[in-house]
Amino acid sequence: MKPILRSAFASLEFVNDHLKQYILTVVQSHVAAVERNVLLMIRATGVVSISSSMNTERTDRSTHSQQLVVTSPQQHLANPNEIVFGAHQKCS
Repeated sequence: MKPILRSAFASLEFVNDHLKQYILTVVQSHVAAVERNVLLMIRATGVVSISSSMNTERTDRSTHSQQLVVTSPQQHLANPNEIVFGAHQKCS
């Protein structure tokens, strides 16, 4: 795992290992190509934003953005029957 990802995941204390693995799988697909610039943002609200841009030529640039919304256990204390950990993808 790249150092920037390692430090980013250290801030995800409320996320269980299974969900960390899920997010890492998504991130790895962005990091796999060497020519891509990857931006990973993890906000205190639990929103993980992953953006990557691939430069094939200076005139041709494709950008892919993906956002994972990660819910923290604190948001579910009122109803213990709710799912504590969850994520969904928004592709644009």
